Amino acid sequence: MLKVKIENRNDANNKNAKWHDLMTQAGVHESYAHVNEILTNDCDYVIADVVSDWARFDENTALDDMIETITILKQLIEDEVTLFKTLYAEAIHEPIDIAKSVRYNEMKYIEDVDEDDEIWETVCLVKETREIAILY
Repeated sequence: MLKVKIENRNDANNKNAKWHDLMTQAGVHESYAHVNEILTNDCDYVIADVVSDWARFDENTALDDMIETITILKQLIEDEVTLFKTLYAEAIHEPIDIAKSVRYNEMKYIEDVDEDDEIWETVCLVKETREIAILY
């Protein structure tokens, strides 16, 4: 689940604040329309709140980045999502970088890593007894 509250950064009363469900195509379209409406009035938007079991935000969070990340997350299988959430909780890498690496990079158990393999990150899942290496 990923819902975001978008509001006009310049509106102290937040009259134009709206929630959007980025897990649905309609929610994505509505969020872009809302941002365009704000930008058309020579203002800037801010993601003011997030409802999710993984996402964090700050005043610099961009809607495009969140949508790009969630688009990749929708392609992951359950174990890959668990890997993503585990790495994201460490707050070392950007969420889009983690999502892309989990989705597109080769993974091996650490004992199967070859000497010439370059490791991007390692993670140990609770249900796994072995460490998993995500390669470049």
